[in-house]
Amino acid sequence: MIDAVNKVIQDLNEETIGVDIAYLPGGFSTIANMFKKMAKKKTKWGIEVLDDEKSYSFKVEDQVKFTVQKPHVHSFRQESGINDFGMKELDLAEYVSEAKEADVGGLLNEIEEALFSLLAKPPILTIDEDTAAWQSVFPGPTMTVKKATLNEGSVEEDMENILSLIDVSMHEDIGNLQLLQSALKSQKSLAKFDVFSNYEYLFTSVVKSNHKGTSLIFEGLVDLSFNMTEKIYCTNSDVLDAIEDISLVKVKKNVIYPVGKRFPYNFLRSIKNAIEEQ
Repeated sequence: MIDAVNKVIQDLNEETIGVDIAYLPGGFSTIANMFKKMAKKKTKWGIEVLDDEKSYSFKVEDQVKFTVQKPHVHSFRQESGINDFGMKELDLAEYVSEAKEADVGGLLNEIEEALFSLLAKPPILTIDEDTAAWQSVFPGPTMTVKKATLNEGSVEEDMENILSLIDVSMHEDIGNLQLLQSALKSQKSLAKFDVFSNYEYLFTSVVKSNHKGTSLIFEGLVDLSFNMTEKIYCTNSDVLDAIEDISLVKVKKNVIYPVGKRFPYNFLRSIKNAIEEQ
C-alpha cells in the first residue's frame, strides 16, 4: 500500500509543471494546467495558506506551492475564482471535465496522425503503388466504394468524414479512443469498433479502364483487419484464355487473381500485349 501511495506521489511530481510557482497577473493558466493534471488523481486536496507581509503562499499537500504577491491578489482572485484564503481544502472538481477534454483532444489528434500515417505504410501504400502502375499502363478514373472508409480518389474527403464520425460517436469514451489509437498504430482489426460498423473496407482503389475495346477493372482492397487483396476484371474471353497459363496469376471466370498478394508490373504488360494481339 505504501509503495502504491509513493508511486502516485512520484507520478504527480513528474506530471506537474513545478513544485514552486510564482503567480503573475495574466499567468493563472500555468497553475490551471497544474490543477487539471492533479484533478486526474483526485478532486479534493488539502491546502494550507500562509500569509506573510508581502505574499500569500498556497501549499497543496506538500506537493506544490504557488505564491501570490499581495499587490496581485485582486488579479489572482479574478482569474482563479479562489476567494477564501482561509480554506483547508482545494476542490478541483471543475477541472475534471477540462482535463478530460484535453485528453480527448490529444487522443483525437493522435488518431488523426495514425490514420494519415497508414497511407504511407503497407498495405495501403502497396495498393497505392500498384494503382499507379496500373494507371500507367491502363489509364482510367477511380470509382467510389460505398462500404470503404477511404477511397483512392477521395482520400482527403473520406478522412474528414471518418475523423468527424470518430469525434461525434466516441468523444465521451476515452478508453475506447485509446484502444482505437493502439489498433491503428499496431494495425489490429478495426471491425470491433462500432464507428466502423458500416464499413467493410479500410481502403479501396478501383480503376475502370478500357484498352482497344476491352473493358478492365483493377480492384485493390484493404479490409478492416489490414488484409489486402487485388483482382482484375476483364470482359474479353480471348484475353483471359491467352493469359490463363501465365504462372503469375490464376483465372476464374472473368476475374484474374495474383498468385501472391499483388500483381507484378510485367504482368500488366502481358495483358496489354494480349489485348493488342487480338
